[in-house]
Amino acid sequence: MELTKRVTLAFHWALRHQSRVRGIDCMEAIVRPLAWDEWPERSRALFQSMRSPAGEDIILEKNVFVERILPASVMRGLGEADMEVYRRPYPEVGESRRPTLTRPRQIPLDGEPADAVAIVDDYAGWLSVSDVP
Repeated sequence: MELTKRVTLAFHWALRHQSRVRGIDCMEAIVRPLAWDEWPERSRALFQSMRSPAGEDIILEKNVFVERILPASVMRGLGEADMEVYRRPYPEVGESRRPTLTRPRQIPLDGEPADAVAIVDDYAGWLSVSDVP
């Protein structure tokens, strides 16, 4: 690839391709594995439920990530037009919503999932010593 413009990628990619990274700008990034006691108390039980078998119903059936978590996370609020944009990729009950279940299950919390913890540990170590701005 001959990338000449700004490109949005993940820390993991940046770690593996250090010579191609000129700078990093991040928002809501996971920069180290977390423990549940660091997770916001008001949403902890819901996120723990999503990571259990109950997550299938919570997300795939009820679409809680889009319908509740997302609007509760936006300080300015989301109007109906905004919500329709977020709903659009996940119109069907069931598997169309799988990405919004997979993501919360991949957040490295209390050592799980082990593969995500390893990836975050690796790039966290690199970020802590990198001279990339």
